[in-house]
Amino acid sequence: MTPTQIIALAADLAQEKATADRFTTLLEAWQTPAQRDLVDEKEGATILGVTPRTLQVWRSTGRYAIAFLMVGRLVKFRRRALENGIKSHTRVSGAMK
Repeated sequence: MTPTQIIALAADLAQEKATADRFTTLLEAWQTPAQRDLVDEKEGATILGVTPRTLQVWRSTGRYAIAFLMVGRLVKFRRRALENGIKSHTRVSGAMK
């Protein structure tokens, strides 16, 4: 690639990023607060700092009581439920209750 082609490609990518950012902003404005509060397994796992597979195991085995919504195969978590899950397992010492 020539330097001119690289510059043109970078400009195209910047334009696409700006378009994607505008689309995301419009989508967020369209969603209700309740819809923005729901996250999928991937985002929920990111919030908790675990892999999506770990979150799936916790959900299916009931290892941690993190409430979730399920419609068909679609699984969603409320941000508040994830925060409460973190709080309920926070310790100040290594001793078990």
